[in-house]
Amino acid sequence: RQLIRMLSRPSIITDRSVGCRHETFRGGGFTLVEMLMVIVILLILMSVTVSVVNVSLDGERVRSGSRQLQSLLMGARDRASHANMPRGIRFEVDPSITRAEDVNNNGQLDAGEDLNGNNSLDVFPVVRSAVYIGANDNWRQGSVAVHRFYTEDLDNDFVLDAGEDANGNGQLDVDRRPCLVRGSFTEWQSLIARGQLIIGSRIRLGSRWYTIDSFANLGLVGVPDPWIVISPPFQESSSSDELFPSSLPRPVVARFGEGDYEVTLMPRVLPNARPVQFPTGVLLDIGLSKLPTIWSNPNFFTRDVMFSPRGSVVGDTGARGVLHFLLNDQIDIIGGRKPLDPANEGDKRIVSLFTRSGYVTTSELFPGTNIWEYAETGATE
Repeated sequence: RQLIRMLSRPSIITDRSVGCRHETFRGGGFTLVEMLMVIVILLILMSVTVSVVNVSLDGERVRSGSRQLQSLLMGARDRASHANMPRGIRFEVDPSITRAEDVNNNGQLDAGEDLNGNNSLDVFPVVRSAVYIGANDNWRQGSVAVHRFYTEDLDNDFVLDAGEDANGNGQLDVDRRPCLVRGSFTEWQSLIARGQLIIGSRIRLGSRWYTIDSFANLGLVGVPDPWIVISPPFQESSSSDELFPSSLPRPVVARFGEGDYEVTLMPRVLPNARPVQFPTGVLLDIGLSKLPTIWSNPNFFTRDVMFSPRGSVVGDTGARGVLHFLLNDQIDIIGGRKPLDPANEGDKRIVSLFTRSGYVTTSELFPGTNIWEYAETGATE
């Protein structure tokens, strides 16, 4: 208003040649200089506003992603209770993006680059989406035989290769612990190819359960199915062994027909379930989350969280007590920046899952040495 009054006041012009003065009035328009000044001020205000809005939107994307993950976990827990069967979610890795510890690409582990403290350069996968899954039926097809394990056969090819003859007796020596399981008409190979039978799956032989430690696909004639290495060693050995086959002794200690053995399969995607994408540019940063160690292995096939009908997390994942998921900005992950790095461009959020109760919370990062402190002490959004 004051500017308008100043512009509308009459200007007094004095004509000294005739010794008089007269008044003229300026019109209601603005001069070019005034208009340019106003435009400059508006541009400054717009740039400040846009930067503030962008920061706010970036933060909201990550916060929205944390709420989305919280909803997914709670939804899986509720589905398990409603169906009275195990339900969960599977985190799907984005193969196009990884977090590399070698930030400066010099091929060496420099100070501050070792995120997991194993003194080696690692590459961690990241997750962009998740999908609902349900428990699968155990597999009982075919029959199996339990064999003794050759301690010197490092590559499981049943051939004494160079460097394998530890005692120099010129033959493969048998470990008295039976740890090798051979399948016959089990179709394990197709299960492995589909990602349903993996290392870490469980196998029941008789009345006891064992863990699958590795596969040995030998390609032997007449033995199309892979061999399985189990732990702990087989507990129900017979008093005498049989040889299989006679041309290449692999002592057999027990046999189990269809129904006398079973293997657990990975959970399956629920019918009509579609992957749920996190907001654009928001990823689950596995390398900086507190999750099962095997999840950090890029070659690990599945990363599942399964709930029992009572709401607790089942399996090896549930044994951790609490899982902390770090939602991070894609730009900061690609740049190799840590959560509290001042150069970070995006926001961060932690989603915590308490495996015994199934309780899920979201929290901010604690600005100190232990970024999980807010999550661990119960601070929530």
